[in-house]
Amino acid sequence: MPIERHMSVIQQRERDARSAWRRVADVATAQRGLIDARQLLECGVSDAQRRHAVATARLHLRHRRVYSVGHRHTTTEGRLLAALLDVGSDAVLAGRPSLVFWGLLKGGSSGDRIEVLAPTHRRSSRGVTVSRRPFDPRRDVRHRRGVAALSPLAAIADAAGRLPASLVAAVIEEAAVKGWLHAGATRELLRRVSGRPGARVVRAALGALDPSKGRTRSQLERAFERFCRRHGLPSGKQGVLIDIGDGELREMDVWFAGARVVVELDGLRFHERGTATVRDRRRDRRLLAAGVRTVRVTWDDLDNFETELADDLRRTLGGV
Repeated sequence: MPIERHMSVIQQRERDARSAWRRVADVATAQRGLIDARQLLECGVSDAQRRHAVATARLHLRHRRVYSVGHRHTTTEGRLLAALLDVGSDAVLAGRPSLVFWGLLKGGSSGDRIEVLAPTHRRSSRGVTVSRRPFDPRRDVRHRRGVAALSPLAAIADAAGRLPASLVAAVIEEAAVKGWLHAGATRELLRRVSGRPGARVVRAALGALDPSKGRTRSQLERAFERFCRRHGLPSGKQGVLIDIGDGELREMDVWFAGARVVVELDGLRFHERGTATVRDRRRDRRLLAAGVRTVRVTWDDLDNFETELADDLRRTLGGV
């Protein structure tokens, strides 16, 4: 082969290689610095070139078929994405790792196994457990920062039968704190767990978020009146409008004028609190500045801490 033609072939191969690695960089940039073996081939990197890149530290093996490009450092989300790439493009994060991903459980160590779901049989690998439980990719999967995971509700339903009841309760409470368990979402979660392992645990945890058990506001007012009679406490006046000196009339649930104490009857369900809690705290602060103390009473107080509540309220009211 003439030397000129030989040099031309070498130069073309070098140009092709540079183009291939530019494509690799584009793919890896969109995947937190990660790429799998199939994508390398699609970018034009041959198996021999891949092996050479590993030997020269251009690629670093993360899983059987997944590499980080040009670096060894991997973030938590990078670890999760590497596990998904290793299993396949249709895999989704599941189990406890999916709850950690959504911030519903505290994260574990970098050595914890990652559980993923796949629609067909896949072999588990080092650090990755592949399961085959039914899920609907359109209804049950959400994407965040490049990671495909079961949605928060699907993740709770998926893990409820395999976690201790205390952890399930903690997960559900955290979901409520995040505002993810509004009335419609609660119904959807109950529908998802119906007939599945963990359904009873989920129902109990949701019930703990709603101490009212469906009881109404007027029922709470009557229950407080009966409570006062049982313990020999003054009943106070309900629904009184008072002005604390700023010209604004405020309705008091139960007003004890002699002690300048107001009892607020809080019957809100967990998912209804939100801005109401902020508003209540401002109201309590304003009343306290005017010399009015606030005692908040819930269904949980009346159902489970009646004696304690009676003692506290008696001391607060003094000789009224």
